[in-house]
Parts: sequence; C-alpha cells; structure tokens
Amino acid sequence: MSKPLTAALAVLVLVWAAGCVAAQTAPAVDPARGPRVVHVAPPTGDMQTDRASILAALERVRPGGTVQFAPGTYLLGGFIPVSVSGVTLLGHRNGTTLRGCDPAGRSAPDSRARCNTLALVGSQQVVRNLTFDYMS
Repeated sequence: MSKPLTAALAVLVLVWAAGCVAAQTAPAVDPARGPRVVHVAPPTGDMQTDRASILAALERVRPGGTVQFAPGTYLLGGFIPVSVSGVTLLGHRNGTTLRGCDPAGRSAPDSRARCNTLALVGSQQVVRNLTFDYMS
C-alpha cells in the first residue's frame, strides 16, 4: 500500500474511532434539563386522551427542547398554555393537525371556550409543520 493511501486510511480510522467514543459518552438526556425531544403519543380521536397526551409532553419538555407530534389530527378541547421558553412545537412531515372545535357541532354547550385552545405564552417559541383547525 502506498504511503499517501496508508496515511489517508489512518486518518479515517482515527475519525471513526473518535466518533464512536463520542457516541458512547454523550448522554441522550441531560438530567438537569430533561429530554431534548419529547414525543406526543399518536392522536386517538378522543378529546380527553389527545389532550392528556399533549399536556404530558408539554410538562416533560424543557427550555430549548422540541415537542414532536405524530401524524394525524389531535382533538384539543380547552385552553392549553405553552409556557416553556425556547420550545419548538414540531408537526410530523406527513401532516399534523391540532383541532379545537368539533366541526360537526357535537361539542359541549361551552364549545366556544373549547375553540380557544392553544396559547404560546413563553418567549422564543417556534411552531413548524402544524395545521390549526377550528380554533379562535
């Protein structure tokens, strides 16, 4: 094997080894801040279940983290404040919809209050790939 080829191969091996060591030592979760990405359970079509899944994810996410939604339509029902600063709400690339009211009119009598469902109240929050449906 020629010297330049041997040197190039040695450099590649060193880069690969350094990457393996870094991957083994880097924690997936920073215990002081929590997980960087929190996944919301897939939507069920049941307002109470979907709402509970979203609230649980918002409770777990830490500043600078991401709440990753699954594809489909979540039924929110009621006011949900997003107060974590620096959080990203990220819909799935195959489409995620957050629906406030029942478009068929089957919502409870206080359905107008249920339409006002999501409020970004923290600083530097980002929303990507989400469709908002039947919200005020």
